[in-house]
Amino acid sequence: MLAAATVSAAPAAGTESAIGCQVEGTAIAAVAHSHVLAARGQTVVYRVRGTADDVWWACRRGSAPRVQIGSTDSYQQGGSEYGPTHTLGRLTIAGAWVLAVSTTGLTGYASCTKYAGYPCPGPTKTLVVVDVHGSHPGPSRIMRFSTGTTSAQGYGPHTILSRVLLSSAGGLAWLVTTDAGTPSEPPPSLTLSGCALTDAASAPVCTPAQIDSSPSIDPTSLQLHGTTVTWLDGAQTNTTTLGPDMALNEAVLAPER
Repeated sequence: MLAAATVSAAPAAGTESAIGCQVEGTAIAAVAHSHVLAARGQTVVYRVRGTADDVWWACRRGSAPRVQIGSTDSYQQGGSEYGPTHTLGRLTIAGAWVLAVSTTGLTGYASCTKYAGYPCPGPTKTLVVVDVHGSHPGPSRIMRFSTGTTSAQGYGPHTILSRVLLSSAGGLAWLVTTDAGTPSEPPPSLTLSGCALTDAASAPVCTPAQIDSSPSIDPTSLQLHGTTVTWLDGAQTNTTTLGPDMALNEAVLAPER
């Protein structure tokens, strides 16, 4: 689960509401220890450095509200024996939508593999989305999955997030690749899923659904235009429109409860 912001990471009370989302150089005006990570159009993502971790926030230029995305201690734990405990990455901005990939369980995996406590559960990855336009915005954990389990011989299923696409219309699609991790492993299995994001009272919501599952999906062919997904499965070109009525196959990818 994403770590909470430390008290030292927050700006002084009332400061941000007075200044709003104002970029000054590489920082946010009146927000101590802030640094802009990315900006696209009116949407800005920045981090605030704290003692325990860095907290990522999203805001709209000229607007007072901000949305907490999550936190990472990759800087604070960079010199520790086991490295960071949780990280954020794969930052994507599309209109007022912002996506990041949260990784947890890193310390446990590093410790397990170092001391041969096999089988060692791999880290867990979670797709986190915020809507900076939301009336009461907050982070939404759309989907999570384990990266696999490693045996003493290095065998075990290995799962990676091959592609993730986000559109300003709220379309979200991702491709997960899993291989068996055995000496005579079959071809990797690729699973394409997606959903159409909508704003809710507290956080964005969507219903993730499996779109395709095949070893012949071409990851480089995956495209998202609005809420329309296109991809190649072998020589076949496929198209689907993401919507709220798409059925979820929980046996493959289950959203976080």
